[in-house]
Amino acid sequence: MTREKALSPFLYLGGLGLLFVLLTLVGGVFGYVIYLGLQGIHLWLALGFAFVLFFCFFYHWLMYAFLMGAVYLQTSVSPTRLRRSHKTLIVFFPLLTALLALFGVQKRQVETSFIVMINRLVRGSLYKVPADKVLLLVPHCLQWQACPHKVTVKSENCRHCGQCKIGDLIELAKAYGCHLEVVSGGTLARMLVKKIRPEAIVAIACERDLASGMSDVFPIPVLGVVNDRPYGPCCNTQVDINEVRQALERIIYG
Repeated sequence: MTREKALSPFLYLGGLGLLFVLLTLVGGVFGYVIYLGLQGIHLWLALGFAFVLFFCFFYHWLMYAFLMGAVYLQTSVSPTRLRRSHKTLIVFFPLLTALLALFGVQKRQVETSFIVMINRLVRGSLYKVPADKVLLLVPHCLQWQACPHKVTVKSENCRHCGQCKIGDLIELAKAYGCHLEVVSGGTLARMLVKKIRPEAIVAIACERDLASGMSDVFPIPVLGVVNDRPYGPCCNTQVDINEVRQALERIIYG
């Protein structure tokens, strides 16, 4: 069983459902008060407001139902629905993190659940992406800390000595024909995404960077692979090459 299979998107989906219930109740109460005020001005104005409010609630509950079906029933996801579901997830991420913190849930747990859910949605998409339109984003912390060869942005400087996974990832990218970039942080990653303009991304990073990065590059679909940190954050991190290979194959071959 892979690490991702051991995790569950239920934390994020369950929290999102609770958040929608609270927003619906609060919005309904304030909406009713506003409706009564508008009714005193003009009936059609009040009805128009009520319709818009109802549509907003209905749309987000519809997206929530779609997310539940896509994640748990493994239903196919069209590109349009994938983009809409991403938007629903991303917009409510800060609110959901704050809400679950009240119940003692750590932000890292929310981020992990978010990543697993996005990965499932992307894997359920109906389309394939040509290999030359796929970007493999690799964090520089995977490089052996004592290595004298700088591979950030210029990965061909790697000597394939075997001290870290950078060489294996370069060979993997060459084998599949996709772009590979080693980045030192989120700012550089976003700049490269704008420059290369990929149709899909496989990103390796910690939970925090993956969660924020998936939001930043929306609506580009991203499959995230969480790295291992046996020596602590940002120092000689590790990654399962098989997980990266499976992510690339899912995007390229469908």
